[in-house]
Amino acid sequence: MGRSDLEFLSLAIGIVGTFFLCAAVQVKRPKHILEEAFGISREQLREVHSAVQKRTWLLIGFACNVVALLVLMVSRSAELSDGSVLLSSFSPMESALTVLALGVVLALSLLQGSRIWARRYFRDMVIEVLTENRLPLESNVPLAREIGSLLGVPTDDNDTVPSYMRRLRQRLNLPQNSDAVRSPR
Repeated sequence: MGRSDLEFLSLAIGIVGTFFLCAAVQVKRPKHILEEAFGISREQLREVHSAVQKRTWLLIGFACNVVALLVLMVSRSAELSDGSVLLSSFSPMESALTVLALGVVLALSLLQGSRIWARRYFRDMVIEVLTENRLPLESNVPLAREIGSLLGVPTDDNDTVPSYMRRLRQRLNLPQNSDAVRSPR
């Protein structure tokens, strides 16, 4: 790979990193702002999940930009020929489109991977907080249903609140007895 190839690659990785940094600092979606303003927001865990996702994107963006800088430093310091080896067979437009396509594929792959990781991390964090604090799930049924949905506890048409709570508590390995539940600090 020639020096110009490495410089071009570093720019492409830097653009992907900048995309993730910009995504990490985005504000709430307008629909969510309106739902909160009208008091109809049903997803109480949305803000926490969004914070986990933004943190993940921030880390990916920072990592991509660091890698881009390292590749650029290698291209500047290495004893490479001035001619391009990899991109020399392409026209400038083909080279730009190739690197753009590779950047899009890299960004989409990282985006999907970050979503999967953030969801798992968020789920594990919710389980940890619930099991450590033994929160009274019965006092907030919509939140309990949201947690159940997150953990994959299915709802049934014949469900009652106690039967659903019993299955949710089993999934979390919490005591079934509501007397054993302590309120949050």
